[in-house]
Amino acid sequence: MTYKTKTYQDIITIVDKTDNYQADIDSTAGDVFKNTVGNTCLICRLWQNGAEVDPLKATMYSTTAPGSPTTGTFYYKIVTTTPLTALMRYSGSAWVDVTMDATYKHTKTYRWYRRDKDGNPLDSGAVFATGKVIYVDGDDVDSKTVFVCEVE
Repeated sequence: MTYKTKTYQDIITIVDKTDNYQADIDSTAGDVFKNTVGNTCLICRLWQNGAEVDPLKATMYSTTAPGSPTTGTFYYKIVTTTPLTALMRYSGSAWVDVTMDATYKHTKTYRWYRRDKDGNPLDSGAVFATGKVIYVDGDDVDSKTVFVCEVE
């Protein structure tokens, strides 16, 4: 910029805070496990300006497929090894895992981390699970565990 024949130069950063994201973690079975008994699906829901971004494909979470589906029906299959879930879609004749299929998969990347009751990272700070929906059971919780989801 020039002001009264003197030139000034600076670097500025502009941050648009009107369209920031907000992530909420929902649970299908509450937030308390007692004596290591319990299980739930944790869901990371992402919002921008009051509208959900990358919404759920279904609200069914199960180890078994729904009966009498129609073509294009989705559900989240709970895989026997926690914390995995698979996004399943009915093709008209069979259920197909479309978790990584570019046509159907979620548009954002979800990374889940765990912290212990004192706030210290578990799993050596590594990613505990990935995906918009994860399955957690009593083996994944020790005393008190905080789950954090990073969305990219």
